[in-house]
Amino acid sequence: MVLKIKHFVIFITITFLYSCGEQQPSLQKIDAKQIVIDSSLKTTGSIETLVKPYRERINHVLDSTLAYAPYPISKTDGELNTTAGNLMADIVLSEANPIFKSRTGHTIDLVLLNHGGIRSLISKGNVSSRTAFEVMPFENSIVVAELKGSSILKMASYLRDSGRAHPIAGLQLTLDSENEIQSISIQACLWKKIKPIM
Repeated sequence: MVLKIKHFVIFITITFLYSCGEQQPSLQKIDAKQIVIDSSLKTTGSIETLVKPYRERINHVLDSTLAYAPYPISKTDGELNTTAGNLMADIVLSEANPIFKSRTGHTIDLVLLNHGGIRSLISKGNVSSRTAFEVMPFENSIVVAELKGSSILKMASYLRDSGRAHPIAGLQLTLDSENEIQSISIQACLWKKIKPIM
């Protein structure tokens, strides 16, 4: 997969005019100019010489193989669950839990991630550090929150109604043919069996 990204730099000039009798500047005009940064710009030899060893080192690290994917892993290959969503949520749960437990003595029961936070698929074949940055290219943070039962029910309703396969781990919803929640399990234990209102 080749990513074609255009970067833009916008220069904004703000002009303030001062007069002898005034202490406060007053804004008179804002000018802006968009400069496209793409492959049409020529390289500068001295800058290229400076950057080259850093680029080579970064490319070496990013292109090192971490794992092998036997099939494509995508966030669009399922209606309610996806291979990428399940993988990313499971990774967050398994990696965050030991740290959280060592600091608090408690464990994390479930993970919910944002569907839009997964930005790329993992193609079949070698998986590199570059692949990982393409999948989640942001400076993400894990936030641990304690939720009441009522909040879990609201979250379950949101997952059912959102129309997207948000990545989850440690949580299982059972829906009936009418798309009504029948049960909620946390860590494979039945937490709540939903009784229909008569």
